[in-house]
Amino acid sequence: MRRKLGKGWGILVLLFWGGSAMAQSPVSDTAIVWQGFEHYWTYNHRWNRMGDYYLQQPEKTVNIHSSATGTGPDIGRYTSHYLKISTPDLWYHSDTVSLSLKGKEKQQIVNGKWVEIPIPDFDKEMSFTAFLNGFDMKANVNADKLEFFSLEIDSIVLKPSVRIHIKAAIDFNCQTLECPWFNNGVNYNLTVSYMVLASPKLESKELKINKSFSWDKKTTPTEISVPIIGYDSLTEFMVFSKIELSLSKAFHFAAIGFSLNNQNVKLTYLNWLPNMKKESAFPKYSKFAFGESGSGHFNVSLRKITLNSGGQYFVQRQRIEEVSNVWKGLNADSDDLKSVKVVELK
Repeated sequence: MRRKLGKGWGILVLLFWGGSAMAQSPVSDTAIVWQGFEHYWTYNHRWNRMGDYYLQQPEKTVNIHSSATGTGPDIGRYTSHYLKISTPDLWYHSDTVSLSLKGKEKQQIVNGKWVEIPIPDFDKEMSFTAFLNGFDMKANVNADKLEFFSLEIDSIVLKPSVRIHIKAAIDFNCQTLECPWFNNGVNYNLTVSYMVLASPKLESKELKINKSFSWDKKTTPTEISVPIIGYDSLTEFMVFSKIELSLSKAFHFAAIGFSLNNQNVKLTYLNWLPNMKKESAFPKYSKFAFGESGSGHFNVSLRKITLNSGGQYFVQRQRIEEVSNVWKGLNADSDDLKSVKVVELK
């Protein structure tokens, strides 16, 4: 039987906290679309856990934000951005896949996975697109210092079902005192949230942004804001298909993020913060923190989506501003419940 899109279809959600997997395949008229995040510690750390995504359920929708440091305790503040998109004849499938990223320091570790999504029997012609809807990357053994991080949907095949390929790559290295000297292994688990969106007459166009930056130990590091040219925020919306950060070597980080806000892309990497030694949330530990000079490069791909529903759709841009749980440091397990904060959308 052919199905006509409309309200009244439930959302099937399977959530496994241990594996961080979920599945949502509703026929609906509203979708929550991730627009990225920024996270700020009060001093700089290794990457133990970091991530941000949304879980949409019939009774509620929540933001799930993860953060954990290595040795030093800290508390962070973060902003998570999302869109609430409402239109008739909207179909989406949102789910997660898990990628294991294991290897050695000073080596790029790459992994990918094909995902197949069955297409319902629509009663009208539909156009499809796919994009990143968040991520959560955690250390399975030891926190490490970031040199390279890349995550993308690099291929979409539409017939006879929707198939997408998700690819990730990392490069970590740690040669400072807080790292195990006789263990150069890298072992992370990356949970990738993605969304496939379909609507009649949907149009999708790829935009690429490349931005280099540098900093030193005297000039306060700054975030990067890049305007999006040729973008009408009243009739179109943007999503991430690729996020990538490469650094000149492995560093600690005090802030990190990729986000979309109206007509700008905000790209965040801060190696150090002014007065972090004395003015952090934990000066006893941050007195050992140090900043370095370096450079980096952001490589981001966006999809500009137009639904072409005759003006009968609504895009509501919102954000969540929160303080993360206090993290105890001391190389605590990244699976500790304190590493995750869940906020219900109002």
